Amino acid sequence: MTASEHQFQARREMRGGDTVIFLEGVINERTELNGIFRDIDTGTLIINLKGVTRINSCGVRDWVNAVKPLAGKFKIIYEHCSRAIVEQLNMIVNFLNSGTIVSFYAPYYCDACEAEHEMLLDIAQHFPDAADTDEPEAPDFDCPQCGKTMEFNEDEDKYLSFLTE
Repeated sequence: MTASEHQFQARREMRGGDTVIFLEGVINERTELNGIFRDIDTGTLIINLKGVTRINSCGVRDWVNAVKPLAGKFKIIYEHCSRAIVEQLNMIVNFLNSGTIVSFYAPYYCDACEAEHEMLLDIAQHFPDAADTDEPEAPDFDCPQCGKTMEFNEDEDKYLSFLTE
């Protein structure tokens, strides 16, 4: 891992009247999360987790403690959840506390050209009935490199289990 993959960064911007916080890097015991969520005066808080590369056990504890006080203050939307975040969603009860996940990344593999890709899955589009099923199915995607159909590159039941909770 490079130094840039270890370094945690957060930036904030407005999207319409909503506050969007972009998180990148490793969330661990050295990550200061509480300050990130201060001074937000919007009805909707969007947290973009695309850049989170890893989160350790201390980071999980600090994350849960940082998002817990947000419940009830804002409508919280989690978008672009990275694979590192999806792993935590599937292991830690109440990892996101309250809030709605709208999209996440999932691993795919192309047998034809042996390429690996992370595809963004939109829950409303790709899993409209997720709450009504015990076994959501990953959608098919064509490989961006060769155009052939790719395979989901994880245990589908385990990786998508957070959708049914």
